[in-house]
Amino acid sequence: MNMSEWKTQFLKDDNWKAGWSLDEHTIKSTLLPGGRFDNEYTELGKLLNEIKYHNAKNKIKPLVKKIYDFMKEKMMVTPYLSGVVPTPPSKINREFQPVFNIAEELAKELKIPVLKDCLVKTKETPLMKGIADKEEKKKILSGAFKVIKNDLIKNKKILLFDDIYESGETLKEISRVLHKEGGVQNVYVLTVTKTRAKGVTSRANSTIRDKLRKLFQEIHKDKKLPNAQIVSEWVKRCEQGEDPKTIVNSYVLKK
Repeated sequence: MNMSEWKTQFLKDDNWKAGWSLDEHTIKSTLLPGGRFDNEYTELGKLLNEIKYHNAKNKIKPLVKKIYDFMKEKMMVTPYLSGVVPTPPSKINREFQPVFNIAEELAKELKIPVLKDCLVKTKETPLMKGIADKEEKKKILSGAFKVIKNDLIKNKKILLFDDIYESGETLKEISRVLHKEGGVQNVYVLTVTKTRAKGVTSRANSTIRDKLRKLFQEIHKDKKLPNAQIVSEWVKRCEQGEDPKTIVNSYVLKK
């Protein structure tokens, strides 16, 4: 697919100089019996899904090639960027970190460093895609990031990279910290895809919540049901292609 067919969106916010999301993540999502979603992905969304949930590391270079071509053609700031800062992951103990791996490959193409060590996460946070309330997100993210090597980014133009843009609250908080603690000159945000505005319908949302709760009770009859915030997080993860049973089991194992 030619990049002219992508639904690229310009991301505006006071926390960064400019931002881009290359395409939407999915074309449509249909809830199936059993709690899965039949997702029809965009080209970039499919590559991301395979990398994130199927460990398809061989898809990283093809994806990065598309990102790099976009940056060369559409982002005038590209030659002036001094480094790439990947968004720290929610799951810090995960062996394979897709955002870091994609950022590293992109930095190689751009011939600039990937600065994954200048920004650290100071506390565990739930996946933001499962929390609908923006004020709640801001509260959770407050104080979650810290710059530890500001000499790497001070007075420089930095590319802040993430895979999927939903509400943008994580990127806003990181950008704020990069300015306040890191003294960057400018932050430019780039995400591969963006979730569709409508997302899951309220009816489908309710149905998948019920199915997840039922699945939890079937597998773990002696366990207390998780709270509404956690179930909301699960709904979003289902929509993006994760298996409901895997989600429920991972929660119990973590507990």
